[in-house]
Amino acid sequence: MPLTGVDVLDPGECFVSVVAVAQIGGLRVIEPDLDIALTQDWRAHRHRADVVRLRAGDPADWDALRTRGFAVKPTWVTWGAPLTGSREEFLSRVSPKELRNVRKALDYARVNRLRFVERTPISPEPLDEFLRLYGLQIARMVHGVPYAQRMRQRLLDEANRFMMVSAHDRGGLVAGCICSLRPDQDVMRIAFSAIQPRARDGMLSRAIYLTAADAARARGLKWISLGSDPTLYGHVAKPGLFTFKSRLGFAPVPLSWLDYEDVEAYDEAELMLSLSSVTDPSLSLAYAAEVPPRPNVTDAWSTPPLWRLNILASRKDIDIRPFAAPFLDSLDVAVLAK
Repeated sequence: MPLTGVDVLDPGECFVSVVAVAQIGGLRVIEPDLDIALTQDWRAHRHRADVVRLRAGDPADWDALRTRGFAVKPTWVTWGAPLTGSREEFLSRVSPKELRNVRKALDYARVNRLRFVERTPISPEPLDEFLRLYGLQIARMVHGVPYAQRMRQRLLDEANRFMMVSAHDRGGLVAGCICSLRPDQDVMRIAFSAIQPRARDGMLSRAIYLTAADAARARGLKWISLGSDPTLYGHVAKPGLFTFKSRLGFAPVPLSWLDYEDVEAYDEAELMLSLSSVTDPSLSLAYAAEVPPRPNVTDAWSTPPLWRLNILASRKDIDIRPFAAPFLDSLDVAVLAK
């Protein structure tokens, strides 16, 4: 990932060598080597940086990193759920609150007489209509990245591998998602989604995802994925995305289990120092224990790792109940300064 700026720390401040602070999407990041990571008092530098990160490819180093306060985690996770035999059975795994939201979404679609369309292969005109809506959505984000727009040519070049599910009224596109069809992994992966602001209150994204799940089930696929996120919720992805996906019955696995060659998918150690560039609270999803051997990709969500969720907040007495999830082994609160 390209750096947008570098601020060199004073090497005399207890540092063995010069350590740089990189500005990455508005986040001030220190990326030391292992020896420096294990020997410095990083909390003393929270006024200079928001987070310390380094690769953690060797599990033999994990205990030492955890002892120094680092969370060991994948850079990205991918959320998945079994499709089951029917829509009703699929919804039986959804939390009661989220089930009410799903019903609200279906009511919204019915009252507004929305028409749901499934397209595969994807063609240029509907794709560009989706990308316009997606672009407006990304523009409203503080640290949004237009990944879908960057992939436009690939989506067209490999159009048979992708499907678009969309909802329309008389005025045009109201909401939609682009899905990757991966029969080799027995999964349909929802890659990108977009929705008009007026439809957000109607929870319409739930109806879009249900329609996509129906399409995947009809193709005989075993899993549906609700996309991939960085494991720090509070920067690009927000904490609400974590609760949304978990309440819909989805669980995360490391992206590296599915995309072996993704250069951004690896294990890292992360130590948050400050909330100045992230939301209060933020969430850091990390391994709770040693990671099981990587399963066959067609069974990635059958044996997920044990997870630990670190809630990063400016006060200790935060209500942790909204963040509880069945796949979490532990849930902790860490108090950080803004």
